[in-house]
Amino acid sequence: MTASDNTDLYQAAIAAFTLVANADGQVHVAELMKLVNVFKSHGVFKDVGPDQMQKDIFDLVKELNEDFEKEKPRMLSVIGRVKDDARACDLIVKIARLTLLADDRVMESEEKIVADIHRTLGVSEQ
Repeated sequence: MTASDNTDLYQAAIAAFTLVANADGQVHVAELMKLVNVFKSHGVFKDVGPDQMQKDIFDLVKELNEDFEKEKPRMLSVIGRVKDDARACDLIVKIARLTLLADDRVMESEEKIVADIHRTLGVSEQ
């Protein structure tokens, strides 16, 4: 995997997490912890510290809070950059699903975002 691929995957992962986590209007600590655990278990993004990751997430949250409907397609486009890499797609889908379930409340708005992510990646919902 090239540095560019890794950057695209990181940006896609952060975008997927932020879209799902913020779909209910609030990013919960439980959701953020799930993301960190996924990254650790997959051994990815070791070079990105927790402070940088949190900053990247909250920068996206700020953009979404300003205009969710305008920013959503842009973030889905970022996610779409990895659609030709099956391993990357698996990671993004896993992040989306775990984020959906992380706060023990599944909201329709979150389910719609997860479905959008599946469509963007061209993978079926299972």
